[in-house]
Amino acid sequence: SGVWETSGIIAASEFFGDDSWLFDVQAHPQVSPSAKTPPDLVEDGQLLLMTKDKHKDKDKDKDKDKDEEDDD
Repeated sequence: SGVWETSGIIAASEFFGDDSWLFDVQAHPQVSPSAKTPPDLVEDGQLLLMTKDKHKDKDKDKDKDKDEEDDD
């Protein structure tokens, strides 16, 4: 539990191919850390890579071809 946020998203196509983006998620504790909480557990986060589903377009084309065959 706690508060989650993203602080930005950047295009990453140059490094990971077309339709790729990098973004981060930061996690903050729900309550103030106590004296017993180790400092490395106070903040957390992840760097994520998001890409377009390249297979989805291929599936859409297959469905279109199938519909055209059914019409015949």
